[in-house]
Amino acid sequence: MDAIASMDVAIVGAGAAGLTAAYDLIQNGNNLKVKILEARDRFGGRVKALEDFAVWDSTGINSSSSSSSVPIDLGGEWLHGDPSMLDDIAGYAVNVETIDWRPYSYRYNQDDDSWWSRLWFTTDDHKFVNSTWYDFFDTYIATPAVKEQIVYDCAVVTVDYSTAPVVLECADGRTWTAQQVILTVPVPILQQDITFIPPLPDSHRQAIENLDILAGLKVILKFQEKFYYDAFTIEPWDFAAESGRFFYNPFHNQPHDNADPKNILTIDISGLFAEQYIDLTDDEIVQIMIQDLDAVFGGNNNASTNLLDSFVQNWSTRNYTRGVFSGSNWRSIMTLREPVEEVIIFAGEAIPYRDFDWGYVHGAAFSGRAAADLITVTASPTVSPSMMSDNNSTTTTSASIIMAGRSGEWP
Repeated sequence: MDAIASMDVAIVGAGAAGLTAAYDLIQNGNNLKVKILEARDRFGGRVKALEDFAVWDSTGINSSSSSSSVPIDLGGEWLHGDPSMLDDIAGYAVNVETIDWRPYSYRYNQDDDSWWSRLWFTTDDHKFVNSTWYDFFDTYIATPAVKEQIVYDCAVVTVDYSTAPVVLECADGRTWTAQQVILTVPVPILQQDITFIPPLPDSHRQAIENLDILAGLKVILKFQEKFYYDAFTIEPWDFAAESGRFFYNPFHNQPHDNADPKNILTIDISGLFAEQYIDLTDDEIVQIMIQDLDAVFGGNNNASTNLLDSFVQNWSTRNYTRGVFSGSNWRSIMTLREPVEEVIIFAGEAIPYRDFDWGYVHGAAFSGRAAADLITVTASPTVSPSMMSDNNSTTTTSASIIMAGRSGEWP
């Protein structure tokens, strides 16, 4: 076990919830010593962007002499609701352009080899214009003060709250103590990777076990020519179970200065349908997508002959995610909203505090804020600025753990 480093608040996970919690705690000016322990070598969780893929200049998106590019969301992508949620998360009016995303949607029926159901999207969904959820957090939430407090490659495996302060141990042996802990890890990590000492109460352990996470991945394809609809599904597709493949143009109806990037196609694959792709290589997955596109769009090898590039983000195979978003349920949510002996408080994407709309980026962010509010209420009021060094130690008389959400959202 390595030397112990002490802090007031340890946040486990630098996704949407963890970043927002740290942002709020650092912004409130109460001089708390805060650290974010992140298992990966980057921040964002399932908020991630693909750069330099959709590149264009005045001669077209696929020109070799590119002058600009637009990022593509690899994880959470849509704003489900009014874009003013961005102002709410940041705490002030932000300069972010968004647009309604409501293309016509088609469905292909493999049984009779036909297209049908030309449906207009009626949900209140919006998308970023020339930016992503990652850009939003990088610009407005993961401020320099927040980024300075992120400790990378630190996968927490033990949380010992048997005495004060809480002791956290990372997989590499580094050990930390904190008066309070905010856990923002994905459901599988909570279920399988972290040992709690003492064990959580039976009611809460059962509620966590009853949470589920859907398998999922995104495939991004770039074509020379556009030969497909802006939004479509290929059977089988189970909307209620969020299982199947959803194909869409991520730049539908977006304003831009130069070429219209309509020849980028994103494929969301989620739920039970996605499980068949978990063990395949990226090349194998792309090949299946291309074969199916060739078959349903006229049988003229449109996809094969037009394909320029591809990228696969398989969230199910990523060690610190193992899925895309939770398949939560209201009984678990209600149970996990209840504190454990006024010491452990659960929140997050899988346990939303706003209705029962789990699975959204903004929901994860607001869960981090809810956790930070609880920290603000109960934190020790006598933390000296001189204690901001990792080499200092803190003696505490109480400990609590606050669990906040994930940054997954689909779509």
